[in-house]
Amino acid sequence: MESLSIPCRRRFAGVRFRLFSSYRGGRSQSTMRAGKLWLVALGVSSVSAFTFAAGIGVRSILRPPGVRLDRDGAGAYPRIASADPAFSPRDDLRSATLYLEVLHKLRVYYVEPLPTNSELSAGTMEALLAAVGDPNTRLLSPVEMTAIQKAASGEMTGLGVVTTVQPVPIRGGGNSNVKVITVVGVLPGTPAAAAGLQAGDRITEIDGRWIAPMRLSYRDLAQVSDGLGAQDFAPLDPSQPIPPEVAEEIRRRRPQDEADRKRITRSLDLKSAQELLCNPNGGEHELTVARGEPAVTVKVKVKLGTATVPLVVAETPRPRLGVLRIRAFGKTTADQVRTALQGFGASGVQHLVLDLRQCSGGSLEEATEVAGALLGSVRLGILRGRGRMGKSEDRALSSTSIAAPFKPKRSVVMMDRGTAGAAELLAAVLKSVGGARLIGKPTFGDGTAEEIIRLENGNGICITHARMLTPDGQLFDGKGIAPDVDASDAEPIAIRWLEDGA
Repeated sequence: MESLSIPCRRRFAGVRFRLFSSYRGGRSQSTMRAGKLWLVALGVSSVSAFTFAAGIGVRSILRPPGVRLDRDGAGAYPRIASADPAFSPRDDLRSATLYLEVLHKLRVYYVEPLPTNSELSAGTMEALLAAVGDPNTRLLSPVEMTAIQKAASGEMTGLGVVTTVQPVPIRGGGNSNVKVITVVGVLPGTPAAAAGLQAGDRITEIDGRWIAPMRLSYRDLAQVSDGLGAQDFAPLDPSQPIPPEVAEEIRRRRPQDEADRKRITRSLDLKSAQELLCNPNGGEHELTVARGEPAVTVKVKVKLGTATVPLVVAETPRPRLGVLRIRAFGKTTADQVRTALQGFGASGVQHLVLDLRQCSGGSLEEATEVAGALLGSVRLGILRGRGRMGKSEDRALSSTSIAAPFKPKRSVVMMDRGTAGAAELLAAVLKSVGGARLIGKPTFGDGTAEEIIRLENGNGICITHARMLTPDGQLFDGKGIAPDVDASDAEPIAIRWLEDGA
């Protein structure tokens, strides 16, 4: 290697020497012109190469996510994920430039020391995800990420329930909605079950503090604490006399304004409330919930903690009858279901009751494997997401698994308000393909699929990436799936139907 590198350096040094010596030695005009042109060409080439490399670097930072998947599932979205025909990389670059400009001005002009870069970036990410307008597309704290990871193994922390955020109409508010934490399903043995929470409960307060749908800005807080009321009229100058008609309006509104002021200034933001409710060391609290329609206010006391819930429970209450209870679709649900079905086949079970009550969903992959264990190769449902060019695209959610040896003669699925997500898809496919009878109450109606991606700092982001449809193409988000037999106590009816052969 040394014998090759030395001549190369010598040749390069020789070129440099000849060029510079030509300027100093007074050589011919043509030789000097050639040397200058060579230098100009070299400079232009260097600038072009630098610009190209810099452009690639900037593009890698600012470009929209690509279609290539990485190990954690990040980047699983179209390169240009916008249906807006006016979208262009230039628009995207302008937005990023404006953001950097605002951040720079903030650093230069703000009167107080700024929060840390971590706090600023977290606020930016929250605002970015909130701008989508989907309550389930949001930033997850490390506490929430830990709770989600543990729930996949049946370890429930905090309340011990799966919750979602739903928009609830405001009475007298026209089309206005407020975001409310809603309980999806309540599993036995959890703090939520001990407190008496029910599927569908909307948690509105914690310890008497209203859960605000978003963080309130300084301007919002100032408006409710300056004593001038809501001011749906021209802004008032506190130093000037208040017009009589305005003073009368303020007096009329004062009781409600005082109540709103107290409520808002003591409020708990939605993100903090969600983080608290999944914290195993969160302590004891009093929850105010709205239950049913029309809503009835109920107060319950709960002690947050940890509960281990078996993902699958298999029972044989009758010689020929097997009951399979699925609590959630976690890491080992499909394997446990296969084991249970093999046990049913070995013990002579002929009829199956699949209990999906209070099963709030979980992993779509595990639910697909469970459908395969019960029915073999089958299409569990349809995922409707966005394709490469931002257009709606349907993708079949199918299982290629081989069915377990046990095949029931008749089967029943029990479901209720706590049956949600992947459990709703499983109930639908068992009815349409397996001929099962659905008994119980209408399901929750959670028809969206979320992708949860862990970030380097321990936080995570939850992004709604698709809507789920039943195998026959029916949307059930916000609607649920109706039972064949409406019953509050489904189990006796299911067992009787199977034994009678009706």
